[in-house]
This record gives sequence, structure tokens and C-alpha cells, in this order.
Amino acid sequence: MPILSKIQSDARYIQIIGQTTFLCWGILFLGWQEVAGTMFIALASCLVMQGIAIFLGWAPLHSLRSALITGLGLSLLLRVNDPLLMMAAATLAISQKFLLRWKGYHFWNPANFAIAVLVYCSQDAWVSPAQWGQEISIMVLIFFLGVIILKQIHRWDTALFYMTTLALLVVIRFQWYLGWDFSVSFHQLTTGSFWLYSLFMITDPMSTPQHKVARRIWAMALAGLTFYLQFFMFIPTAAVWALFVMTPWVPLINVLNKEKMFSWIK
Repeated sequence: MPILSKIQSDARYIQIIGQTTFLCWGILFLGWQEVAGTMFIALASCLVMQGIAIFLGWAPLHSLRSALITGLGLSLLLRVNDPLLMMAAATLAISQKFLLRWKGYHFWNPANFAIAVLVYCSQDAWVSPAQWGQEISIMVLIFFLGVIILKQIHRWDTALFYMTTLALLVVIRFQWYLGWDFSVSFHQLTTGSFWLYSLFMITDPMSTPQHKVARRIWAMALAGLTFYLQFFMFIPTAAVWALFVMTPWVPLINVLNKEKMFSWIK
């Protein structure tokens, strides 16, 4: 089928379908109707900024799919009081890909970069880890779509090593060291935001190491930093800041460990 082969030729199609599904789920079942306007602004602003880059010859036309993914990521994770802040987030997310580069690699995941900068600089921007809750149906949906995407982009190991390392550290701390009930550890590892970030954000093939062994070590280090920030520094959005700190090292890792650069188009 032409449509199926087109989807299989570029994993971004599946990711767009997945993130759009999550967005619709939030609007229909999680009460996101009030922020639907700012979500539209995020999507439109990212596409406009990417369109400018394409017009200037900095990016190919198909990169609009990446911009749409960034816009969806901002819509799913970032909340603002002022729509102008969402426009600023989109501008930061897209522009940094072209302005902050080294040897062909950009330093940050676009959505994560914009979220970190906005949350740090403004009290009117925030991330709400609890907005996804712990409903089993949304976690199953996130897992199902995440597995399909990670299989196609060959980044399943990033999510596996990150989640396994973080889960092991959580169990060691809460059960073995503190002697708390397993339900505490289970609660930490069964939130929708945890699964969404693990399967969709940290696995971005453009901002994770290209070399397989280096990528797995990097994912374990990312999990360790997330664990420290969340349970010793008591930062509820630890995953955002851990990824912000770890991704600038990726271009150097890629240069030191020669591997073919990832391409979305097969």
C-alpha cells in the first residue's frame, strides 16, 4: 500500500500520529480544552520558524515533519500563562537547531531546550509531571506507539537502558535502603509523564549518541542524573534538566566514536 510504504520510509510519520493521539487524548479526557489555543500556537509557530529556515536554504522541505514533532512536544509538555511565551518557546526550539551546531550536530533536543529555558526564565511557564496521571490505558497507548517508533529508528536500547537503570536505582533507594513498601517504587515508575519522556523525548535520534555502546552508557548516565536531581535535589521535573545537561555532550561523543549520522529518510 502506498500510504503504508510512505509511513515506513520515515519514522516521523508514526511519531506524529502517536503524539497527535496523545494530544487528542488530553483534550478529550484530561481537561486540556482550555489550553488548546496555546497548543495550536505552538504547532503553527514551529512550522513557521522551520518554513523560514527552509526558505533560507538551511533545511530541506521534509524537515517540516521534525518541526511538527517539536510543536507537538511543546503542546504535550509545556504550559504557559501567556500565548506569547509559547511563540517564544517555538522560536527557541527551532532556531537553536541552526544557530547552535557543531560538526553537523545540534546540541539540544529542540522541545526540551525550549522548555528548560522558558521554565528557568519565566514564572509563567511550567511543566506538570502529574498531568498524565497513572491511568493504565494511557500508559499502554504510550508504550505501544513508543515501541513501534523505537523499533523503526533503532533507539529501543536508549529507552531500555534509561528506564532499567532508573527503575533499579529507585528500587534500591526506596525498598532496600529506606525499607519502604514496593508501592512507592511502583508509583514513581508508572506515571504517564515518565513513560512519555522515556519513550519519546530522550530517544530523539538526532540528539542521542550514534554509536550503540556510547548511546547505552549515555542513557545510563542520564538515568543516574535524573535520579539524583529528583530524589536528592527534589526537583519534580528532573528529566527535563537532566536531558538539558546531557545532550550538549552528544556531538563530542559522536565525533570521538565514528558512526554514520542518523537519517530520518530511509
